[in-house]
Amino acid sequence: MADPRSSNRNYPVPSTENTIEQDFLRLIELVGLLDVDLATVIAALAGKAATEHDHAIDDITGLATALSAKAAANHNHALSGLSDVTATGAPVGTVLVKTSGGWQAGGLDAAIIQSGTIDAARLPTLTTGLAPLASPAFSGTPSAPTPAPGTNTTQLATTAFVAAAAAALVASSPATLDTLNELAAALGNDANFATTVTTALGNKQPLSAVLTAFAALAWTSGDLLYAGAAGALARLPKGSDGQILTLASGLPSWAAAPATGVAVDNGALAVGSFALLRKTNSGSVNSGSTINGSNLSPSYYQNSGAAWTNSGSASGSWRNVSGITITQSDIGLFQRIS
Repeated sequence: MADPRSSNRNYPVPSTENTIEQDFLRLIELVGLLDVDLATVIAALAGKAATEHDHAIDDITGLATALSAKAAANHNHALSGLSDVTATGAPVGTVLVKTSGGWQAGGLDAAIIQSGTIDAARLPTLTTGLAPLASPAFSGTPSAPTPAPGTNTTQLATTAFVAAAAAALVASSPATLDTLNELAAALGNDANFATTVTTALGNKQPLSAVLTAFAALAWTSGDLLYAGAAGALARLPKGSDGQILTLASGLPSWAAAPATGVAVDNGALAVGSFALLRKTNSGSVNSGSTINGSNLSPSYYQNSGAAWTNSGSASGSWRNVSGITITQSDIGLFQRIS
């Protein structure tokens, strides 16, 4: 007969090798063993406490000793007592800041607010390293909302706002006039440009009917301009070769030269008169210099002979006003001075 047993209490268990009669006897043995064990368990439970019960600390062996080595519930911990906190040299009032590397000692004293009031004695800890409200000096790259174009308030103006305002000011100005320096240069760096222009305009010739008429005239080489009827500006077209300028009804006109030429009456040429005279002696007379009339001969254009003709000599003293030096036999313009 096989005799298999349980692994813990060594109870006899049925076996496929045994007959029913054999295992029945073994089950009777098992019941007896279980009865003994159950009686032992019941006796043991009878001395145990209920499921919901209280224990005094002293009733638990070793508990009082274990608790005596623990801190009180309302105790304080030093930062150095935390294994993952770097708190070497941390000042009074330092708080813990959780970082990816663990707890770190922070400079912000979150405990300055106590019972709803601010502990003024510890307030400086909070403001250390922070910018003041009045005239703060920022570092790095501070940013702010960009105001709308045209904003005219005490709102902060960002670089984007300033750039947009400058672009709007320049608008479509040409590249050579899109800066204040270029505008100043264009105005000649004249701080009183408006006054300068006004003064310059005041020195200009005002509008005149005479000047307007003058501008409207069309003339060619040799034409003469003169005051016509009622003082209106008029044009005398150039004459033909050999003609002389004369007056007809008080207005200038061209006429044929007399066949015998134009005689010069020396006695009629008063001081201040001008005449075309030929220098008859040797040497030269510079422009502006004087010469005795005895060395000058009145000259006129002989129409019939198509040549200049001399007639006698001039009287008094004459100044060369030709603008050039006159030498012997040259004809020049002279003015009688005595």
